[in-house]
Amino acid sequence: MFEQLINETASRFNLSNESVSSLVRGFLSLMTNARTGGAEGFFDLFRRAALVDVITSWFGGKEGKTITTTQLESALATGTPDRLSASSGLTRTAVTSALAFLMPKLIGRLTPNGVLPSTSALRSQASSYLDRQVVTPIEHRIEHETRKRIWP
Repeated sequence: MFEQLINETASRFNLSNESVSSLVRGFLSLMTNARTGGAEGFFDLFRRAALVDVITSWFGGKEGKTITTTQLESALATGTPDRLSASSGLTRTAVTSALAFLMPKLIGRLTPNGVLPSTSALRSQASSYLDRQVVTPIEHRIEHETRKRIWP
């Protein structure tokens, strides 16, 4: 569902597919986290930042309005870009730039009927992607370094 978008983003920003994939997983987890209000809580972050018109412009897969990295950072909860950076192995700047590009496309794909789905519907829609077992870029580096130290 998201592979083409991940490839496009990785190519556009000169990032690894694994890092972008981790970023997408982190973003989807943020949108479906029940503790933060799920899809409604995520949408509320943008409402509080006066960006409802921006995020709703993407519903249904429309081209919509652009979002700047500054707007994105003002909407996301404090520390979210840093957590996404740590989990994806990307710099904070790379995270916000890639998300500003990815978000309109992701939101568009997740709202094909032009409405915000419930958290459970969103989780169901993204579950096959979210539930994949993956190795993060940091885990990959650790594994690679460990193998280098072990002599055959």
